[in-house]
Amino acid sequence: LVRKMASDLASQAPLPLVGSQVAVQQRGRQWSGEVIAIASRGSPERIIIIKSPSQTNSRLSDVSFFNLDLVESYEVTCPPTSPEIPVERLPRLDVRKLNSRVKTASDEKRAAAGLRRSSSTSGAGGARELFDHLMSVGECEWDMMDIVISKTVRITRPYQPDDAQLQKGESSDVAAGLLANVKQAVVQFNKTINKS
Repeated sequence: LVRKMASDLASQAPLPLVGSQVAVQQRGRQWSGEVIAIASRGSPERIIIIKSPSQTNSRLSDVSFFNLDLVESYEVTCPPTSPEIPVERLPRLDVRKLNSRVKTASDEKRAAAGLRRSSSTSGAGGARELFDHLMSVGECEWDMMDIVISKTVRITRPYQPDDAQLQKGESSDVAAGLLANVKQAVVQFNKTINKS
């Protein structure tokens, strides 16, 4: 009966403010610390989160959650030192827009991955085979759906000679020679594919 009365008194007390120092008693044990968060004022639960110094590590803090309707008692031992900062509500998320972005990004990644594995491209022959063929010209790597040769020349879909371009900032004679070699290799590759 005494516990029920103490619990009833605790449930009638107002919620402490964030930044308050509180002492909570539950099951014969007492906790004290700073209130770092409280449940939404409109929710039926009266939950507070208390931060107190850790008993095992002085550089850490213990965090405890308390439902004030279920504790034996609690009291505010020190009010907050600064006024409570109003919490701004986050803007609503446009879920359709987020889903659209996720779908676009995953479609692009899926297409790039499929392009690397498949042998069908809009150009004559497969992108993977062209990639392998261009390895004889220079070191190749994929950049999404583009093939980059020696970090100097980029060839985009549909992987034709005119789709090969110098990377931004590349303008040396060596780079121009590599571009000419890449275009020639693409022409040679297309001839080989068309023969088969």
